[in-house]
Order: sequence, then structure tokens, then C-alpha cells
Amino acid sequence: AGADIAAVLSPPPVLPVVMADFSGPASACPDVLFGPDDLLRWEATHGTVPQGSLFCLHTGWGRLWSDPDAFLGLDRSGSDAMRFPAFSPQVAELLVHGRGVAGMGIDTHGVDAPSDTRFAVNRCLLDAGRLVLECLANLHELPPAGSTAVIGGLRLRGGTGCPVSVTVLVP
Repeated sequence: AGADIAAVLSPPPVLPVVMADFSGPASACPDVLFGPDDLLRWEATHGTVPQGSLFCLHTGWGRLWSDPDAFLGLDRSGSDAMRFPAFSPQVAELLVHGRGVAGMGIDTHGVDAPSDTRFAVNRCLLDAGRLVLECLANLHELPPAGSTAVIGGLRLRGGTGCPVSVTVLVP
């Protein structure tokens, strides 16, 4: 399932961006999930997430990019288990079906918790033809609302993903 990548990125989408700062909880617990209650708290301050927007989650994980083991949340004792903040499947359902977002982005390795072998967040987004953006940089520089993203990708057919270029215009 999932949308044809060429159809999704041709022409490049231009989307309003909203950004939630989740770096506090993420610094306290690498396994933390951004859930519906977190979204409702964000909306109480910033207003309802606009339909057709790109919802980005700043976890602070981007600062770990130059240390691959830390970025992936690998246990230095040799465990293969990854640990990093992500979206909960419940908030993905709410953002996609309740708010009508065009996509979701995060500064970690993935939108799904590493322990979720079903990839529920990815499936929710891709089954609805929405964008999934991972490993985003500099989310800490974005305001909660008012920015615009221009997303360009390779024109692939039949793939499950591709590298993209994300440029965000900040007011």
C-alpha cells in the first residue's frame, strides 16, 4: 500500500508547516511517544492543526546526528535495540483522519517507535497517501506555525521511499 512516490512529489508539494517542540520529554526519556494528549496541549496554545499542513516534531535528536550510535539510540553495551522518540499510532490516526494533515515529519530516525514491528504510524500515513519525513534537520529553528515547506524528491516509481530535499521558508 502507499501512494506512488512520483505522484506524491511531482510537482514538489508546498505545504504550511506546524512544529511541536517535544525536546523536553525526549531528553528525559528516549522511548517517549508523542501522543494525543501532547497534541491537544500543543493545540490549546497554538490552535488546531490546519488541514493540509505538514506536522513536524522537534525531539532534539538532530543534535546527535554526528554520532550514529547515539542518533539510533543504540545501547553501547552491544544490544541491537534502538531507542528514540517517535509518534504514537493514536496521534498519527488523529493527525491524519481528524486533522487532515498532508504529512508528518520528525528529526529522529523514524516516525515509528523502534519497538513497533508493525510500523503503524508509517502505515497510517502511507495508506492515506500522506508524506512521511524522517531525519529532518534544524527543526528547533522553526516557529510553532507560519512556516512553509517546499519538498522535492526523486521521481521514483514503485518504490517505498526516496531521499527528499526539504526547504522551509520561515516568516
